[in-house]
Amino acid sequence: MGESDWLTLGQAAKFLGVAQSTIRKWSDVGRVPAFYTPGGHRRYKRGDLEAFLERSGPGKPARGPLVLVVDDDSQVREVVRINLEMEGYAVREASNAEDGLAALEDEAPDLILLDVMMPQVDGWEMLRRVQERHGADEADRSGLISLDRRLDRWVVHHRAGWLNPVFEGLSYAGRLGLLWIVIALVLYAVYRRWGVFALTVLAVAFADWSATGLKALIGRPRPPVRYAEPKTLVPLPHDASFPSGHAATSFAAATMLSLSFPRFAPFLYVLAAAVAFSRVYVGVHYPLDVLGGALLGALVSVVLRLLVNRRAQRRLNGRISRTTKAAG
Repeated sequence: MGESDWLTLGQAAKFLGVAQSTIRKWSDVGRVPAFYTPGGHRRYKRGDLEAFLERSGPGKPARGPLVLVVDDDSQVREVVRINLEMEGYAVREASNAEDGLAALEDEAPDLILLDVMMPQVDGWEMLRRVQERHGADEADRSGLISLDRRLDRWVVHHRAGWLNPVFEGLSYAGRLGLLWIVIALVLYAVYRRWGVFALTVLAVAFADWSATGLKALIGRPRPPVRYAEPKTLVPLPHDASFPSGHAATSFAAATMLSLSFPRFAPFLYVLAAAVAFSRVYVGVHYPLDVLGGALLGALVSVVLRLLVNRRAQRRLNGRISRTTKAAG
């Protein structure tokens, strides 16, 4: 039999596509026949290795199901890998969550074994990111959501550096509707319309509360959970993404003020749209988030204004009725 029919430990491991420690273990338990040289080195017959591969079944690939092992302890990874490979699994290792996520991008495993107690990004956080990036989600079910994500990616990848401070500033100014409360206060000081200021504050508050409730109910993850790059320009909020609270409060205030000061409506709505768009630009919201928030905010103000007008009309009708009775 020719020398080429005999393989060293390293050659045999490469032939089978496993680690040397794995084939050594297989030899020890008798799964793969091994022969020893006088110096104690292992040698493997090519035919024995081919027979071992054939035992996986006709038409089946030589490599078994792929398992991704993510653990910061190298000894744990080695023990798990050896035992899995003894059972015919192919194993890929990662020492941290970031490497594990990168491995997922290269090739999707059939199974992930994940250590939940890892430094920096722990196993639970990695699992959440895996579900968001690779699980069956709304993008698989809705072409609108897929379009929404593509538009979001286009915006953040086409930022103009000189505009960054502008939209960062708008994003910070729109926090909790503070920008709009200041505008309403200025208009009150100029026109002495206390009722408009009070209604604007109420509209902003109701819009913010409504957006917060819907976020908890819908639970849409924010863009950075799915896309690591590019980085956000402002700190990432910890709540959900849909609808945008900035957009809700901005359009609630713009709508309420426009109903009372129609000549300022173009300016108010342009400013509201700029604040809403800033949330997409800085990378913390999808376009549909701000669109949903804008509609929510406008609806809150319209409903609130209708309720106030109806109450005022009832009071007026009551006064007219009392005056008529008194005159009669």
